[in-house]
Amino acid sequence: MRRVVPERAADAQKLRDAVDCIPRKDPVSREDFEEYCRRFRKAFTDADAHHVGDYPPATRLLAMKRPDTFVCANGKNKGNLAEALNFAPTALSLANYWDRIIVPIQSSPWYNAPHPTGGDGELWDYRVAMLDTLYYDEDA
Repeated sequence: MRRVVPERAADAQKLRDAVDCIPRKDPVSREDFEEYCRRFRKAFTDADAHHVGDYPPATRLLAMKRPDTFVCANGKNKGNLAEALNFAPTALSLANYWDRIIVPIQSSPWYNAPHPTGGDGELWDYRVAMLDTLYYDEDA
């Protein structure tokens, strides 16, 4: 199995710099996402040729930083996400993640509903990342 994390400190810093392109609180723009992708790919391009950085680790980092905006896409949920969001699972890539996943999610009524008060408000802040659990398929 190939590693998906850069080993050298300089490469790890490049990965941190990529994640820092995503704002902590303000809305995430397409430009923020595209700069993140550019820097994420560069962290792996500059790393050992045996390292790989594709959409599963890239989207995992995004969902960790902004669970209100991103869902981790991987082999265990990609098929169900594709069916729910109407795209071919074989066509998903980091380059089209914004159009295939973020745009349909942000266009949905549940995403645009008002923020609930009380205990449900905290869960609401993680609503997009929680799609991973809804669409996860152990057998995929």
